Amino acid sequence: MISVAVGGACGAALRYLVGECIALYWQKAFPIALILINCLGAFFLGLIIQYADDSLLILMATGFCGGFTTYSSFSMEAVSLLRSKKYLFFISYILLTIMGSILAYVCGEIVSSFFYR
Repeated sequence: MISVAVGGACGAALRYLVGECIALYWQKAFPIALILINCLGAFFLGLIIQYADDSLLILMATGFCGGFTTYSSFSMEAVSLLRSKKYLFFISYILLTIMGSILAYVCGEIVSSFFYR
């Protein structure tokens, strides 16, 4: 339980910092920060899930990745784009987030296979 809390706190804090750094360089019309955060989290999860032991998985997968990635905010941003009638951004956002996260996860698995043969 403590490792989930520690990992989650670190992941949430890093999500906030990454989001703020991206916001310095990107306008809010399209929520690129959450796309990048969710893809980075998926990549990292794919990187560690194959070879980590149970205690590391609890800390990093459940805790850190769970705190770092955020599909609740993803849903909020998507609905906001839809309500603003930014239909192209809405569709792009959903596709980039979902497909990007899946692709990032697979890339993480591939990269991890080079380290653990």
